[in-house]
Amino acid sequence: MDQLNAMRAFVRVAETASFSAVAHEFSTTQATISKRIAALEALLGVKLLRRSSREQSLTEAGSDYYQRSLAILEAVDEAETIARCQVDTPRGVLRITTAVDFAKSVLSPLLQQFMVRYPDIHLDLMLSNHRSDLIAEGIDIAIRAGQFEDSAMIATHLCTSQQCLVASKDYLRQHGQPDHPNALKQHNCLIYSANNNTTTWSFIDTSETHLPMHVAVSGRFNCDNAEMILDMALAGCGVAILPYWMTHQSLENGTLTRVLPDSWLPKIEVKIIYPDKKHLPLKTRFFIDFITQQAKSLPALRATQ
Repeated sequence: MDQLNAMRAFVRVAETASFSAVAHEFSTTQATISKRIAALEALLGVKLLRRSSREQSLTEAGSDYYQRSLAILEAVDEAETIARCQVDTPRGVLRITTAVDFAKSVLSPLLQQFMVRYPDIHLDLMLSNHRSDLIAEGIDIAIRAGQFEDSAMIATHLCTSQQCLVASKDYLRQHGQPDHPNALKQHNCLIYSANNNTTTWSFIDTSETHLPMHVAVSGRFNCDNAEMILDMALAGCGVAILPYWMTHQSLENGTLTRVLPDSWLPKIEVKIIYPDKKHLPLKTRFFIDFITQQAKSLPALRATQ
C-alpha cells in the first residue's frame, strides 16, 4: 500500500465528506478510494471514519489522525515545492476557479497564451459565480471581484475595473434617460442576484461630499448570471450595472449606451486568491506573475487600471 497516497485520500475525504468527489479529484473510482482508506485503517488498527449510506464522519481517532496527517502532508508538499523551485520548468495540474463572465471576457485569451508558454502545466478551470472553499475543494487559485476576507488566504490585486450603468437606445427612447441615480426607481432594473443586497445599487455622490449613496431599485428580471443580464440589456429590457470588461464592445459599437457618467459608480477590484503557504508552488507563482502582467494589455481592462 502507498501509505502517503492513502493518507492524502483520507484527508480529502475528511474535508469533503464525499468519496465520489475525491475519486473524481484523484481520477480514479469511488471503490479505489474506499479500499485505500480501508487499507489505511487496517494498517493502523483503528477506524478512522464512520460510514453510513448517506455520509461519513470522523471517529475520535480519525480526527486526531486527520490533524497529524495535515502536518505531515504539508511538510512533504513543502519539501517537494522547495525541490521543484530548483527546476526552471513548472509542471503539474493547476486548479483555478473564477466567474463565468470574467473567464469568457478576460481570462480566456490569457489562459491560451499561458498554455503555450508553459506546456507542462495542465489547467483545470472551474467556472462558478459563487465563492468556493479553496481548501476543501483542492483549488489552487480563485480570481474574484469585490470584497474578500479570509485569514487562511492571500488576496493580491489583479486589476481595478470600472462599472457601467447601461441600457439600449430603444429602451432609453421609450423610458427616458435617468439624470440621477434616484431616477432609477422609476425604471426597470435588471438585477444581478448573485450579489448581496441585490435590490440596492450603490453610487458615489458627485457633489463635494463624495459620500456613498444607496438606491433601492426594482425590476421584472433577476438572474445570477451576468451574461444573461447583458443579453437582456441588449434586448432593451431594462437598465443594468455591469463591469467594463463585459460592456466595452457593446458601448463601442453602439448597441449599449451609458446611462450615467462613470463618476457615479464605484470601481470594483479583482483579486487573485490562493492559500497562505510558506512556499508557493512553482506552477502557482508562474501563473500569478503571468496573469498579473498580461492583464494590463487587454482591451477589456486597458482603460480601467
